[in-house]
Amino acid sequence: MLQPRPPGPVRSDWHVHTHLSDGCASPEQVVEAAVALGLERLAITDHDCIAAHRAGRARAAARGRIEIVAGVEIDCLLEGGRIEILGLGFDPENEALGARLAEVQADRRRRFLFYCERLREAGEPADPEPWACGPSLALLKVHIYRALESAGRIYPGGYREFTARLEGLGAPPPVRTPEAAEAARLILQAGGRVLLAHPLYYHERPGLETLLRAAREFGCAGVEYLYPYDFGPRGWSRDAAAELFGRLDALLLELFPPEAERTQGTDVHEPGEWPARLDLLRDWARRLDRPLR
Repeated sequence: MLQPRPPGPVRSDWHVHTHLSDGCASPEQVVEAAVALGLERLAITDHDCIAAHRAGRARAAARGRIEIVAGVEIDCLLEGGRIEILGLGFDPENEALGARLAEVQADRRRRFLFYCERLREAGEPADPEPWACGPSLALLKVHIYRALESAGRIYPGGYREFTARLEGLGAPPPVRTPEAAEAARLILQAGGRVLLAHPLYYHERPGLETLLRAAREFGCAGVEYLYPYDFGPRGWSRDAAAELFGRLDALLLELFPPEAERTQGTDVHEPGEWPARLDLLRDWARRLDRPLR
């Protein structure tokens, strides 16, 4: 019986965040950490934000030691639910893409301030100042959660309990989230390519087959294939993930051409977690007998 080939070292990470969205380190710090880990290619993919790549910021930090690929992770709507897509290799100075993301960022800021105000009215220590004036251009619910944690407010049920608390505060200002087809079109028109981020997360809604058929229609070049679904105490069991990988493989064979992209990404937000997440990518590459890129 043939044994899976042992994978080589991880040379590329196509899904990484900085403090310009919900990460914990600057683009420069992320680049330095990537170089120290021996990575050769890096895509910074902040949520709805491409500022890390504007005016060559990340590339300047790399100083030729690592290849920097322009990236973004865009929250979008599909079949009445939410998914995320990755854009890679686009022109970060593209005006249409930048303007649409700026709309989303402005909406997120309004929603952030609304929730902070309502929480403070309810007696919660939700001071928006450190975050609203901080580096993030895409203020998310997790920033409020961190603000409360830093003020000593602990939710026994963790982030899930916190989000349930937000739901009881009334309807926030809407975020003009793009449809998946619109987000993909903007990336393609900016000269990039589109991939589905962590597709197994959507196995229930909208479902893998629905997701992949739609992705093919709106121009996806492939999927983020290797991903640390089993990272940390809240990660999936490996058996559960392995079963879903089998379904994903069958659908990719049916719906996408053989040359469709299958990338890898750690989705790291804190550089200290990076080595463990890279180890999981190597382990999944071995289990699935897939080459690392």
